[in-house]
Amino acid sequence: MASDKRKDKGDVNAFAGVEALSELNRQFAKALTEASRSYLQGIVSIQEELLGLANDQRELLKKMPAGHYAAESIRIQQAWARKVSERYMHEAQRLVELANQTSSNSWSPILRKGEDDKPRKTKS
Repeated sequence: MASDKRKDKGDVNAFAGVEALSELNRQFAKALTEASRSYLQGIVSIQEELLGLANDQRELLKKMPAGHYAAESIRIQQAWARKVSERYMHEAQRLVELANQTSSNSWSPILRKGEDDKPRKTKS
């Protein structure tokens, strides 16, 4: 009879462990979903930046006037190339910032979840 009571108690503890594990899985799935959503939002921001740069360069190229003389044409093309390279450097820096922000934002829900799981030190 004593062994039956021990067996029942073991089953209850096993069920409690399964329940705790299920809750942990739900919390991790939520953190992973938040991370994925944040990552995708970052990718969309990066794509928008790239499309904006391409559109701006296309518009600059359309507006480039044609010179009547070779020297004038070269001067116009140099000015255009300078504008495009300055814009490219600015956009490259912006894309690096967006990539860093996306990486940080997409990992933060998972890292936060890990911090929440750590045992807290209590003052004695």
